[in-house]
Amino acid sequence: MSISIIGGGIGGLILGNVLKQHHIDFKIYDSAPEIKTRRSRSSIRKNQKIKS
Repeated sequence: MSISIIGGGIGGLILGNVLKQHHIDFKIYDSAPEIKTRRSRSSIRKNQKIKS
């Protein structure tokens, strides 16, 4: 059995990781020609208050 994952975003990569842990063949398809690292400036600090 082989599974096709459409989209290499966080959801597709997590699904691929789970399938790999269960020894299930898969292939990830994405429209991006190469993998690029995205940097985020947001962070969560311990005891941080969230305003609503």
